[in-house]
Amino acid sequence: MNDQHRAALALHAASADDRAWVLTQLAAGQREPLQALLDELESLGIPRETLQGAPAAAPAAAADGHEAAAAQTPIERLRRASAASMHAVLGGEPAGLTAAVLSLGPFAWRDECLALLPLQLRTAIEAHARPSAALADAALRAVAPRLAEVEQQRPVPVAPEQTPSRGRDPRMLIARWSRLWR
Repeated sequence: MNDQHRAALALHAASADDRAWVLTQLAAGQREPLQALLDELESLGIPRETLQGAPAAAPAAAADGHEAAAAQTPIERLRRASAASMHAVLGGEPAGLTAAVLSLGPFAWRDECLALLPLQLRTAIEAHARPSAALADAALRAVAPRLAEVEQQRPVPVAPEQTPSRGRDPRMLIARWSRLWR
């Protein structure tokens, strides 16, 4: 199953309002194939309620010996991701999808990842209202496979489990920011 099919299944399970909102956030080239898949799911009579609330499936174990990393649930993978990995995943995504992913919890990589994005995109992300649980789950299902792919292509150090800015020395952050302005 490719990413478009996964996205269509997640959207099919979402509420009508969430589904409509997500479709309006996509460019026509992305929206039309996705709408065709949604129409197909509808015509096949696949019930939405069997998909709603189902947990996102954990990725299959990797064949190259990284079973522990592959066994992570999607939300665990997000929590342990680095800012560089998340930037690679979210950098080209619409603001609504990024806002939905960020609504899933406090992430250690959040501020650093947002700092890597263009100001216009950061502003659009911050302007989005908190999405519904179904939309946030759909965003998680859409992003988790891409994150796994990015992490397999280039190993990126994972962030320690901590909330943003907690557990970090503020002097280190100030020093880093001051280097950026020189």
